[in-house]
Amino acid sequence: AAEAEASATVTVTATATPRAGSRWGRVWPSALRWIPTSTDHIIAAEKRLLSIVKTGYVQEQVNIGSAPPGSKVRWFRSSSDEPRFINTVTFDSEENAPTLVMVHGYGASQGFFFRNFDALASRFRVIAIDQLGWGGSSRPDFSCKSTEETEAWFIDSFEEWRKAKNLSNFILLGHSFGGYVAAKYALQRTCGSLTLGLTFVSLNTQAGRAAAAAAALAAGDGGLAAATSRIASHGRAGDAAAARAVFDAMPRRDTVAWNAMLTAYARAAQPRAALALFARMRAPEAFSLTAALAAAAALQSPAAGAQLHGRLLRLGLRAPLPVGNALVSMYAKCGRADDAARAFREMPEHNALSWCSLLHAFVVSNHMALAHELFDEMPTRSNVAWNTLLMGHSRSGNAKQCLSLFNEMRMSGVTCDDAALCILVDACAELPNPSAGFAIHKIVVQSGWNDIPEIFEFMKTRTTASWNSLIDAHARLGYIEQAAVLFESAPETNVISWTAMIGGFARNGSTSEALALFVKMLTQEYIHPDDFTFGAVLHACASAPCLASGRMVHSCAFQSGFASYLYVANSLMDMYAKCGDVEGASNVFDAIHQKDLVSWNTMLFGFAINGLSKEALTVYESMSSHNVSPDEVTFTGLLTACSHSGLLEQGRAFFESMVSANGVQPKPEHLSCVIDMYTRSGNIAKAIEMMEHYPEIVKSPGSDLSGALLSICSSENLDVWIGRKVGDDVVASAPARDTGYVMLSNLLCASGQWDEAERVRRAMAEHGVKKSPGCSWIEVKGKVNAREFPLCI
Repeated sequence: AAEAEASATVTVTATATPRAGSRWGRVWPSALRWIPTSTDHIIAAEKRLLSIVKTGYVQEQVNIGSAPPGSKVRWFRSSSDEPRFINTVTFDSEENAPTLVMVHGYGASQGFFFRNFDALASRFRVIAIDQLGWGGSSRPDFSCKSTEETEAWFIDSFEEWRKAKNLSNFILLGHSFGGYVAAKYALQRTCGSLTLGLTFVSLNTQAGRAAAAAAALAAGDGGLAAATSRIASHGRAGDAAAARAVFDAMPRRDTVAWNAMLTAYARAAQPRAALALFARMRAPEAFSLTAALAAAAALQSPAAGAQLHGRLLRLGLRAPLPVGNALVSMYAKCGRADDAARAFREMPEHNALSWCSLLHAFVVSNHMALAHELFDEMPTRSNVAWNTLLMGHSRSGNAKQCLSLFNEMRMSGVTCDDAALCILVDACAELPNPSAGFAIHKIVVQSGWNDIPEIFEFMKTRTTASWNSLIDAHARLGYIEQAAVLFESAPETNVISWTAMIGGFARNGSTSEALALFVKMLTQEYIHPDDFTFGAVLHACASAPCLASGRMVHSCAFQSGFASYLYVANSLMDMYAKCGDVEGASNVFDAIHQKDLVSWNTMLFGFAINGLSKEALTVYESMSSHNVSPDEVTFTGLLTACSHSGLLEQGRAFFESMVSANGVQPKPEHLSCVIDMYTRSGNIAKAIEMMEHYPEIVKSPGSDLSGALLSICSSENLDVWIGRKVGDDVVASAPARDTGYVMLSNLLCASGQWDEAERVRRAMAEHGVKKSPGCSWIEVKGKVNAREFPLCI
């Protein structure tokens, strides 16, 4: 971008404003158009800016002659031989203060720094210039034909100015295009034969790093080993850009240097850059291939992984064990269990990592039967293998099988570690009966710990992982304020820390805090959001809902390369759908090349909740044509679409086919949609019949089907007798909740039974139950405002 700026013509300081009726005059706002002006106006504007500066200064026009001696580039093409000059401002400073020369950016002038002069003049002898052709400097005719000539125009003119000012030791600071010029100037002064005492500061990041790296190598402390060591050092610090600057400046590179750069990209979580660098390697070795395979795995790109697989076969590098393990792990993380199994079988030897990688492939692909078969074949079962299988059952919602496997693990003599306990705690959280959770808690206590804070307090060495675990635990338990205090007091944080905190805010309804923390994360130098971070903040945008913030996050994800990640794409669809932008969700859905079940369900549900039942059913048909098997979430979306659009017959057919054709057992949410369909059609008797036909679902923990039916009875389908019966059942089953009291009272008021309604209110007060206030959200100029409305009953 800087070179493109350098090759641009700079003589035209202003062009005519587009005609008011022209196409460009209509498109571009007035603030973005060039306007005709003169040098006198520019100098007058600069003086107005400098009048704000409190530090005294001297302004002069430094004569730089008509052309630099020996230069191939003439600065002018006019017939006049008048000397050229650089407009210069020197600010008052203390004696012996170091000299700071400031160079402005493209199309600007020295006045650009007017807010910085006072602060800098307190420590430096500040000299600010207008580059040749800009500001108050001369404007010779410009006729450079190439980037090199354009660079010489600015660099040679600056050098003549330096000689005229007799500067030998100074700090050179450039902003934007000025940073580019300063970097090029620094490269020539430090890498050439001149012995100019120059300290270089650039506000053009890429150019600055390149100049610093080249200058360091040229200064004599380069060397292959030293340069490779600097690459590794920058990589450990997470500064891949600085490492790449050193790498690019190396005159010669060996395999170790290439591998060091690949490792730096891996540490900085830049897998795309790692793959691009690997593609340039002429003779990669085993370590290079493992790094590239890890990058493909991080991108979850099976296409890139398959290309690397083919290359390692051509190079004959299939035999090394680390390469084979990396290949299996790559296919596992890409969800390609079959390819992972094939790569595993082709390996001449296996170790524990090989077995666990394939086990992980089966687990993430939800092939639990194959995972168990492989687990039984394993020669040795480490804690990692047991935990991987436990995680598979926990994620698939099979908590009972998870506990059964844990018992088998204990009987085999394997010691339960912290990871296994965490998995079990998560699994028990999904069980309706807390007895299993009590049992796991007892095991935790028997291990010597009473609770998580106590574990943390007694830890001799508190790692970042332990801080993250405590932050996440408090956030999941709803103690978001304590989690925030822990986050702020953590001695060191990483991307997991920030993601846990953002996700905690989002889950606990603090969407504004989640978004604010994400924005703050973007300002961090060495910590950058990953796909899980984007998923967490998009969940916050969807919960608010806040479309403007969601679009901002989408832009950040696109710029950082994470928008193509399946997890992020699915989160984007969910955000757009819940914010009402169905077109945005559909665009994201269409851009996904390899859709999973979550992708299809999210798009189907997005159409359903926005009342687009026809489009939802079309997604289901397309899903079936792609041989994607529906699950319980799919049918929830279908039934929701049918309920909102009054498609009674289709909804009934979907409900009946759940078990008969797809083997999906009905859940409360499915039955709730069916009841809603019947009540919307006025057939309340049929709705009650459905509830009586599935008593186990109605009575299941967390089911609110009676409340849903009571809501219908108390609204457009007023049925006092049925509503009273259902309302009494709701109040009796949950006397501490306000739902039953409020709906029953509203029903009685609507039917004119005021005395009965008064009795319900008194019963509610006697039980100490208070009505939760209603809340509305409104988005104004990208900011979501919430307002509570106390409702009377």
